[in-house]
Amino acid sequence: MSLSLALLYGWPWWLQALALTVLAGPVLILAARLLGGRATFTLALTLAGAIAAIGGLMRARQRGWADHEEKEARDAQIHVERARTARADAQRVDARRLRDDDGFRRP
Repeated sequence: MSLSLALLYGWPWWLQALALTVLAGPVLILAARLLGGRATFTLALTLAGAIAAIGGLMRARQRGWADHEEKEARDAQIHVERARTARADAQRVDARRLRDDDGFRRP
């Protein structure tokens, strides 16, 4: 798994949102010193909305990833069962009949 996938899917979505919130703190402090209170409040609301949206998207991506992994596990189990069934059927067939000729020539 690459580093980007590990960061996206390895960390819980809420931990990623928390990290974004912590990173937004210094930005807000800098904005408070440079821009004043009203602009900082507007920026804080904008950042809160953006972090909430990004957190929701991360949660949806992780949920979709988990569903995808569950589906792959179910599909793999189905294929394993099919292989077991085919192997068991092949064991039951008389091996001498494999050389029987039905009169047709196949390439």
